[in-house]
Order: sequence, then structure tokens, then C-alpha cells
Amino acid sequence: MLPPKNRLSRSDFTRVFKQGRRVRGNFFSLIFLCDQQAKNSQIGLQVSKKNFPNAVKRNLFKKRLRNVIITHILSRLSPGFKILILTFPPKENLKFSEIETEIIALFEKNGLNLLTDKK
Repeated sequence: MLPPKNRLSRSDFTRVFKQGRRVRGNFFSLIFLCDQQAKNSQIGLQVSKKNFPNAVKRNLFKKRLRNVIITHILSRLSPGFKILILTFPPKENLKFSEIETEIIALFEKNGLNLLTDKK
């Protein structure tokens, strides 16, 4: 579970979706918005029931995604970003390593230097 200070609120979710910049990968889309007044970066996930009709698989997928975010992204993320991660229907069952590789690549590819060098 993401810490409460790093969760995207419902109102921010809508704002980021409408106004944010999009970066698309093979399995995920990253939408982000810079908010200079925010002390912490906030992240939200959208895993559609349409893409994952089985609740068990959907929850497992969200759990894996949150784990990647907490272990690799959250500690190195600069403050002041509101980020939304959307999922696309996978062609097959994604392994944890594939999710990890894709998410890290999306954060590094965006060109705004979301990740800092501290670990």
C-alpha cells in the first residue's frame, strides 16, 4: 500500500488525467503533472475491470505494480509531481520483472528527469 502522503486524491486524479503530459509504453501509460507547491509526489493507479475482468488477477496486478513503485520509484522521485499510471490489456500474463522493467523505463524515458540520483 502506498503511504497516504503519496496517494493521488480523487480530485487530483481528474486534474492529472485532463491536464497532464502522457508517455505511453507497451503495457502502461504514464500521465504526469508538475505541481511546484506540493511537498511530496503523489501517484495513482488505474487498473481497469475491462482489461482484467477477474478480480483476483486485477488485485494481483495492482499489488505487483505498487511493489515496483514503492521499491524502485518512490524513494528516488523528486517532490512536486502528480502521476497517474494507466494499464492496457496485456497480451499474456506479465511477470513481475516485465512490469518492473516497463515502469522504470517509462519514468526514465519521459525527459523531465523525474528520478534523482539518490537511493
